[in-house]
Amino acid sequence: MRQQKITRIMIQTKPRLDALAAVWLLQNTEAGEKKYPGVTDARIEFWDTGTMSPDGKTWQEYLKEGTLLIGVGGGPFDEHPSKDFGDRKAEKLSATMLVAIELGLEKSQLFKQLIAMVTENDLKPVASKDSLPNIVKIMHRTVDDPRKVIAFASEAIDALIGSQAQFIEAVKEFRAKATVKTITAPDGTKCRVGFIESDNPQIWAAARYCDNDLAALVQRRQSGRVAIFGNQHGLGEKMNRIVGAIRRAELI
Repeated sequence: MRQQKITRIMIQTKPRLDALAAVWLLQNTEAGEKKYPGVTDARIEFWDTGTMSPDGKTWQEYLKEGTLLIGVGGGPFDEHPSKDFGDRKAEKLSATMLVAIELGLEKSQLFKQLIAMVTENDLKPVASKDSLPNIVKIMHRTVDDPRKVIAFASEAIDALIGSQAQFIEAVKEFRAKATVKTITAPDGTKCRVGFIESDNPQIWAAARYCDNDLAALVQRRQSGRVAIFGNQHGLGEKMNRIVGAIRRAELI
């Protein structure tokens, strides 16, 4: 049976980051639009009666009408206890995770960090006052229009996913373009150093991810500027030794 075009998404009146991240996945991925045609442009409305339906309709009836319920109504994307699905929180599931599983995105390298962060914060008390989930919660106390909170959260998620996409690209770039050499400092210390031409600001993070034994990375940007990053915490290498080793190798 073909899915009815989605024209409306309903969430809590003061939605937590969990519901907002779930909506983001639905409206900002090809998988969301493919599974639920029209969801990209669906309007967001608010549900203020908890799990209970305000008009007696079931989640199935809402879906047939083109309304997707997130975190409310006892449907497939409601993590609260319901007669159809039980208590999803007891299974350590969030609305975001439920949507991700439905769309086949839960293991995606691009989205899995967001999904894990949101799910952990939804299941446990917020550990950090300046975390995004807590900021969203605080904003509902001080901002009178929940759509402003939604807009803020959406931009924050855009940035998180954009950063992760940049990191994934940096990993690919390091593996494809970097040269790694073992060089010797004047005092005889040997260390592994990577060399790469790249403008990606996350190339050093990608280098550490790809090669834990890397003592340093020399990054040359298109502008000609050169930056040297040292792995002092991981390997205990002092930057003066690393620079000395690089200079010795240059002279040789």
